[in-house]
Amino acid sequence: AFADLPDDQITWFLAQTQEVHLKAGDTYVRQGDPADWMFVILEGQFQWRGEFGGETIVLPGKPGDVTGVLPFSRMKQFTVTGRAVTDGRVLKFPVSLFSELVQKMPELTT
Repeated sequence: AFADLPDDQITWFLAQTQEVHLKAGDTYVRQGDPADWMFVILEGQFQWRGEFGGETIVLPGKPGDVTGVLPFSRMKQFTVTGRAVTDGRVLKFPVSLFSELVQKMPELTT
């Protein structure tokens, strides 16, 4: 998603994020938590798991994936739990800056 973006856009995006280092087994978001972050997986393997109507849904996450709340989403709470399967790193981008993200980096939001 970021490979073709201009350097100034990437620099702005990185300045707005928090890098989080996770150990295998760490939970970085829980089902029911306020949905206030978008995540970019930098390193490691991750898993999103949720319970829906008695069914368990499991989705993998890998480097390069953009997950969590996305621009134009109406999600208010996370519907799944995110956990590190291996040691890894993610970037957290705050939902509060989505309007600025849409203006500065429209390629990411279309």
